[in-house]
Amino acid sequence: ICAFSLLLFVAPAPALNAEDSSKKQAKELAEKAKGEGSDRVRQVQDYCAAAQLEPANKQYADACNSNRSGLIQDDTAWLASAIAAYKSHDMDRAESQAKQVTSYDSKLSSQAQFLLERIKSERILSQVKAAWDRGDFNAVTALAQGISNPDVKAAANGYVNNVNLYN
Repeated sequence: ICAFSLLLFVAPAPALNAEDSSKKQAKELAEKAKGEGSDRVRQVQDYCAAAQLEPANKQYADACNSNRSGLIQDDTAWLASAIAAYKSHDMDRAESQAKQVTSYDSKLSSQAQFLLERIKSERILSQVKAAWDRGDFNAVTALAQGISNPDVKAAANGYVNNVNLYN
């Protein structure tokens, strides 16, 4: 009977330790999130991981949801600002704003990356035009190879075709 009673007290201990461990881990993640500073993606990841470990703790879930929606709203605003700057031909500002978009939301991130690639390609196209104007035909063909955006590449190919006709 003594051995059986001892087993009853020992058997639930691992379950309690696992539960305590999850609570402790969740609390550590939430504390870590508070200290992440300007790395908002890590903050969201830490708060959401804490919420998964401790689903009964509403604070963690609220912090996860609040930080997640705030990050997505900020990324949406950065992207909108970048697009507006691009449309007004302010490439430096457009690039700066697009670089602020985090990698958290893959759709927003890919749109920002597309815009950054387009800006880079258009800058190279400007260099291609300048090389054409100076008569530096070798630079025209070499620079045009660095353009990755299909629309901009088509414009650059017009200069490359002219160089090929000239040669």
